[in-house]
Parts: sequence; C-alpha cells; structure tokens
Amino acid sequence: HHHWGWLLFTLCWCAHLRGTSSQQAAAMAQKGIEEARLASMLQSLQANDPMIDHILVYSKFVVAYLLQQDQPNPGWRKANIEGPVYIYRRRVPPLFQLLVKNQFSTNDLLDDMHPQWELDCQNNYVFYKVEDPSKRIRGLWFHEDAERQRVEG
Repeated sequence: HHHWGWLLFTLCWCAHLRGTSSQQAAAMAQKGIEEARLASMLQSLQANDPMIDHILVYSKFVVAYLLQQDQPNPGWRKANIEGPVYIYRRRVPPLFQLLVKNQFSTNDLLDDMHPQWELDCQNNYVFYKVEDPSKRIRGLWFHEDAERQRVEG
C-alpha cells in the first residue's frame, strides 16, 4: 500500500514552512512544548480509539463546512463543528484519519483518508471529497493561512 495521496497531502501542507535560524531556535524550543502537548493529546484521543499510534498534524482551530448540492440554493453550510483538527495514524485500517474535535458537542467530524482523496486548497480553506459518494464535500476553514498550509501538506 503506497499512501501517495497521503504523501502529497503532507508535502502540500509543509511546502510553505521555511524559517531563518533565529526562528529555528525558537521553533526548537516550541517543538519541545509542542511534543509534550501532542503526547497529552494523543492520550486523550487514545481514550476514544486505542488504535491511534501517532498524531501527524494538528491545528488548534478550524470551522467545518459541508457542501449542500441537493437543495434549492446549493452552497456551503456550517456543519456546526468547530475545534482542533487532527490527522493521525492508526495501527489497523483505516490507517489515516482526519478528526475535527467539536467544541460544541460530541458530534465530531471523522473521515478516513485514502490515496484518491480529491483535495482543493485555497486561502484559509482546504476542501476535500471523501471516498463515500453519499457524503458531502467538506471544507475546513483555518483561522491562519499558515496553519492551513501546514495541514494541506
């Protein structure tokens, strides 16, 4: 199994991250804090799904939208899902999942990632289509475009 779609996703997301040396030093310190935080996030995610073994990408706040195509006035609708987004790897299939942990309720957005994902990236937004044709196209709005670019990778 080659997760090419997944790799492209990651590359696309990381392509814009370039820093100078002083920023790198700060980034190293930040990385330590970040890793400690990711470790505690991983534990809380594992409470719901013990098969998760690694958080690949995390962004602290997104708003999820769903594309309504089957109504008189089609367009993007808020999914009433806002909160941190995680992309993680699992020990068993589905190997990669994207989760938006909803701040409002227990109604989270959870999608299995697959290599044929159709992805469209624009300023502050990542749009993607999941494998299941009955599910609506998703849009994730990022507060900061740099965060979006990281996740896009």
